[in-house]
Formats: sequence, C-alpha cells, structure tokens
Amino acid sequence: MTKLLLSFLFLLFTPLLLLASDGLTLGYSDFQASKPIRLASAIEVVSDPKGTLLIDSIIHPAFSSRFISLAKTHIADISPVYWVKFTVRNTSAIAQECKLSVPFADYVHLYYPDNTGAYHMQFSGDMVPLNNRAVKTGKLVFFPIYLPARSVQTFYVRCESRNAIAQQFKSFTLRTLNIYPQPVFEENFGTAHRINQALFFGAMLIMLLYNLFIFSTLKDITYLMYVGYTCMLITFVASNDGFILELFLLNKPHLDLYIRFISTPALIFLYLLFSKSFLKPHQYANRWTRPINGLLWVLPCIMLSMCLGYWHIGRSLAIISAIISFLLILIVSFKSLKEGYTPAKFFLIANILLIAGATLYAIDRFFNTSQNLVIQYGLQLGIICEVAFFSFGLAARINLTQLELKDQILENERLEKEKEIGLKRVIEEKNRELEEKVIERTAEVVHQKEEILTQNELLSLNYQQLEAAQQLIEKQNQALASANTKLEKAVMMRTKELQTANEELLKSNQELDRFIYRTAHDIKGPLARLIGLSHVALLDVQDGLSLSYLEKLNFEANYLNYILSRLSSIYEINHKQLAIKPINVEELIHRTIDQLKFVEGYSQTTLAVEVLQQVNFSSDEYLLTFILQNLLENAIFFQQKTNEVAHQVDILVRKEGSSLLIFVRDNGTGIPSEEAATIFDMFSKAAGKYKTAGMGLYMAQLCAHKLGGTIQLVKSEHGATEFLVKLHLMIRKPTVKKWPSLLEN
Repeated sequence: MTKLLLSFLFLLFTPLLLLASDGLTLGYSDFQASKPIRLASAIEVVSDPKGTLLIDSIIHPAFSSRFISLAKTHIADISPVYWVKFTVRNTSAIAQECKLSVPFADYVHLYYPDNTGAYHMQFSGDMVPLNNRAVKTGKLVFFPIYLPARSVQTFYVRCESRNAIAQQFKSFTLRTLNIYPQPVFEENFGTAHRINQALFFGAMLIMLLYNLFIFSTLKDITYLMYVGYTCMLITFVASNDGFILELFLLNKPHLDLYIRFISTPALIFLYLLFSKSFLKPHQYANRWTRPINGLLWVLPCIMLSMCLGYWHIGRSLAIISAIISFLLILIVSFKSLKEGYTPAKFFLIANILLIAGATLYAIDRFFNTSQNLVIQYGLQLGIICEVAFFSFGLAARINLTQLELKDQILENERLEKEKEIGLKRVIEEKNRELEEKVIERTAEVVHQKEEILTQNELLSLNYQQLEAAQQLIEKQNQALASANTKLEKAVMMRTKELQTANEELLKSNQELDRFIYRTAHDIKGPLARLIGLSHVALLDVQDGLSLSYLEKLNFEANYLNYILSRLSSIYEINHKQLAIKPINVEELIHRTIDQLKFVEGYSQTTLAVEVLQQVNFSSDEYLLTFILQNLLENAIFFQQKTNEVAHQVDILVRKEGSSLLIFVRDNGTGIPSEEAATIFDMFSKAAGKYKTAGMGLYMAQLCAHKLGGTIQLVKSEHGATEFLVKLHLMIRKPTVKKWPSLLEN
C-alpha cells in the first residue's frame, strides 16, 4: 500500500520536473550515483496508430522532424504504439554497462546502434515470458545497453500497448523510462537484495504458520482473518517485487500483472475485516462501524472495476481507500483503548510502526539519504513489527476473552436457575392451554372428515368423465399416427428425388470443369502450331501490311495461349491436394522476389522486406508462392511513369493471435475507387483498360481461400495501394471444401 501511495505522489509531481532537452549528458559521477537516471527530460516521441512504422522509416533523416519532446506531447489513448527516441552522451573516459527500465508496456523493441551505425533489435515487455527476456527480473522490464567511452548514441524504443492495463498507463510508461548504472542495478536487484528479501519472507512465513497453528487449536475466527491478511500481505509484497513472476508464473506474465493490481484492494479488504473482528468497534467505537462497513462494500467494487478494465481509476481509488482505512483504524484503535479495551494498544503500536517503516522507505526512495539497511528496508521491518504486534495483541485478546468467559459462566449459572423456575410456571400454563386446544381441534377434525367424504364422491364422478375423455383422445392419436406415417413416406420419397438430382448436378459440374480443362489443353496444340507458323511467316513475308497483320495475329495467339494457361492453372488449384509443411516466410519472400527480375519495371523498383516476429508457420508452399508472385507482379508493373517519386514496394509480415498477416504496399498508380470493387473478379472491366488478362488477383484470392485465409484490398487511392493476406499459422488438416468451378464464375 505504501508503494502504491508513493507511486501516486510520483505521478502527481512528475510533470513539474520535465524539461525539454536535446539529449542526456552523463559523466563519470552520474554512473557512480546511488539512484537511477531519469530519461523524461531527454525523450522525444511519435505515435504510430496503426502500428506499421518500421525502423528504416523511423531513423530516416526526413522522419526526425515528426518526433516531439515528451514535455510538449499529449499521450493519446487511441494509439497502441509509440516510438521513443533519446540520445545519451557518455563524457567519461570509461565505457559503461547500464540497464534501461520500461514499466507497463506489453511489447517493447529496443533498437540500438553498433560501431558502424547500423541498428540492432532487442525484444521484451510485460507480456513476454520471463525466460525470453534479456534481463530476467520480475519487478521491471530491463534492456542491457552499452555506452562506449566519450560517445554519443541515439536509441529508439517501440512501446506497444495492447493490454488494457498498459493502454491506461502509457503516459506513466513514457515518463518513467530510467537508466540504471550497473552499481544501482546490483544494489536494487542483485544477490544481497534477494538475500535480505528472502530473510523477510522467511520471517513472514514463520509468523503465518505460527498463527495458523494457533487457529487450528483455538478455532477463533479472528486468527483465521489474521492468517488471511498475512498471506495477502506476503502476496502483495512478493508480486510488487516480482518474485511471484520469477518463481511461479514464468510463462504467465499477464496473470502476474493482474495479481499486482488486484492484491492492493484485496489486502485493504482483509485488513479491514481483521481490524473489525479484532477491535470490536460495535462495542467500543460504534459510530465508526458504518464507515468501516461502507469501505468493505467499496473495495469489492474497486476490484470489480479493475477486472472490467478500469485499471487507472481502480488503482487511484485503491490508494485513496488505503489512506482512509489506515486513518479510520487508527481512530478506532484509539477510541477502543480509551474505552478500556487493552488489546487495542498492540494494534495502535503495530500501525504506528508500519507507518514509521513506510516513512523510512519513502525517505530512502526519494532522497537516498543513507545506505543503512534499517532505512533501506524500513518497509519490510515495519511489516514484520506490525505482524509481530498483531500476534501479541491477539494473545492479549485471548486472555481478556477468557476472563470475560469466566464472568459470563457465573452469570449464566445464575440466569439458568431463574430460568428453571420461570420455565415451570410457563409449562403449567401451557398445559392448561393445550388441553383446551385439543378439545377444539377434535371438533374441527370431525367436521373435516365429513367434508372429505363429500369430496370423495365428487372425485369419483370426475374420474368417470376423465376415462371417457381419455378413450376419445386415444382414438384421435391413432388417426394422427396414421397420417404421420403417410407424411414420412412422402418426405422420404421427395428427399431421395432431391439427392438424385443433386448428384446429377454435381456430376454435370465436374464434367464441365474437366471439359474446360481438356478443351484448353487440346487448343494449346493447334495454337502452338499457329504461333510457330506466324513466326515463320514473319521471317518470310516482306510486305509491310502483311507483316502488320501477322504481328497482330502472333500477339493475339500468344495472348490466347496465356489465357488458356491461366484457365488450366485455375483447374489445378481447385483440384490440388494441399501439401502442408513448415515454411520460413522471409526466405520464401526473397525466393519469390528473385523470380521477378524479368518483370517489366523491376530494375526501377526498391523492395523492402521486414518480418516483425519469428513465428512457426505451416502451409502449402506452392499456393503461398502463387499469391505473393501475383501481388508483387502487380505492385512492380503498375508504377507511376515519372521520375519524381522512386517506386517503392514494402512487404511487412507480423503475427496477430493465431493468424499470420502479410502486407504488400506500393506507391504506384493506385486503384480508382470505381474499379476497387471488381479487381478480384475474373475478366474484370479494369483488365481490359490496362490490357491484362484480369485473372491474377482472382487466382490469388482462390489460393488464399484454398488455404482457409483471405486476401483484401486495404488501401486504394492515387499513389498508394496496399493488400493484406491473412492466413492461419497452422493448418492441421487439408481442407476438403469444394472451391468454385469455372462454371460458377
């Protein structure tokens, strides 16, 4: 709770500390300091709403003007991705190894330069399993960075916030990026720190087991509440220090993040329950019972709001509730002690010690005034003292309860004697009343018996009428069953006729497909001879007009041959059995590009390929190659016939859930809006306009459907075209779906 309070104060005053700067200059003394170095004043940011910007674009000199100082930027909730840029100047004569901390970000890419100026990437984040992180600490996400002596280096960080928690804390993330010099990192997360924390948790577990043993002996519900509070206190400290993630949730960082946030209101809730049971405010401070009960209703609502995604407001309300709860329980402790409830003094001392420990921790956290272990671990010592004094208070409460029980037993014996005398008098009076009631009840029973006989006669008459009605219903049911039998026979005959017609239609469709395929194959032979004769004629004929006719004839013949080949390919795609195997997407894209070197306009085109994540992907290599080849041919061919803008084709591959997304975008001629709706149709009108067969995108879509995926036009405007191919990462069984035939198209 104290850590959350300090975080709230830090968020409140951080904007006052931010100053715009062109970079961060660090000397030898900075790296020998005893606290982390804040980067907020040196950070510049730019939003990436679609999450499609690449590092090559980010580091381009023309893009640098889009970066804005963090102090002048409003962090929008709608953008899931922000790029961070900061420059570090190491003015010391010694190279430094440091750690960069990035809190509350789902996926983080750190791009750092090498000696040649080329950028390399490290990947981490709150949603990345601990074993896959470069620095395996659970409290924060760290990246190791190396600062050569007397160097100036510019780093880029891509912060992606997909989770609701990270979305609501984006501003906090960007304003709390810190650099930890190696001595500071070792002091806060090294072996000595872990040993001290292990001693703390060992002491807490001993207290937990001790009080659990006492509960099993005394069966006092207050001890059970105290055990629950202690257990949640251990969970709260362990989760906020990252030990739960490191020990139990290595591959479930999302669950660890939920535990960190929800443990705060849960701890306050259990603290109030234990305090209410221990201090007995309904006896000694009755006017404060209602506020305690109100908080016990508010805290589950705060936890529910967090589960529904309102993490930021839930966290703030939890901090406010913690402050109110501490003040309220201190007041109740003082009132109870004043009313003569002596165990309350232990409760009062325990809370004062916890506040003192939290104060020492805050002084060390913000001012770093001492390296003394008592001050550095003041919070842990305060918690241990609180738990110990709670135990002393419970023991005093048990002794007080035993004395009260003795007095109560004596009082109960006196009351029992008075109760026996009074009970005898009551029994005598009740016996007289009972005799009178028995006489009255006997007369009522005789009257009810006569009424029952009359009702039996009426029931007998009704039963006869029901039997007659039942016989009539049975006759009607027999007639209905006969009609149902006739109807079932008629339905069966009609179903059989429909099945026969469906089989004949399917057979006709298959025969038509084979006929088109065979016809295309048979025409190719005469067509090839016609092409050969036209070539010979072009060599022999000298007349200009005849040569013109022969060239047109040769062109049309080759064009017809191209269409027949495409028709044959459609048949083969429709009837192809899928050959599923693992595929390296990046290698496949480069092989496909190598096959396009003879496409018109290839030499004037720049192709860029970026795969954001390495994924396990299995599919049919032939069909995937066919899709990529057709999309890239169009992207290269339809380029603007001008030298003002260099023709660029970008291929971006990334994972989203269980799907693989492939983006192909170019800055060519674009697709007019009136043609965008028909580009996937066979022989579309746009094909005639551009003198193409109009079958490439149709066949690419056919291949995508064959693989159980989709292909769609994302952007279609002048100078910009973007296609998206979405495929399953794993196809476990070949699809048996019957794809549309040529007849259906």
